Amino acid sequence: MEVVAATSYDIRHPPSAIVDGDAKSFWSSTGLFPQEFVLRLPAKASLSKLRIRSANIKHLVVERCDGASAVNFSSYVEQDLPDIDGVQDVTVPTPGFPVTFLKFKVTSAYVDFVFVYSVEAT
Repeated sequence: MEVVAATSYDIRHPPSAIVDGDAKSFWSSTGLFPQEFVLRLPAKASLSKLRIRSANIKHLVVERCDGASAVNFSSYVEQDLPDIDGVQDVTVPTPGFPVTFLKFKVTSAYVDFVFVYSVEAT
């Protein structure tokens, strides 16, 4: 997967950290919500689940697009994440529709900043 867009950028914690395979790196948002990032899959696929490793996210909305470019997104899954001290490691079942792009929208958080360590799509 590849990060193709994000609403915030910190050179120390860039959006590319979401997919770099390093468990210690992460993307850091700015303090306003919503915050978004868009992932492109290597090829169109029907997914069964998403695993999100993050911190401080309260509510997450995921939209999908199955076209050749990242336009015309539609609702995919929505999840409230637990308020825990540490990494939120959440697996969310998906409806199995074809996907080329995934847009992750953090609509609310427990604190001013959120962190996304990784997203896995299978």
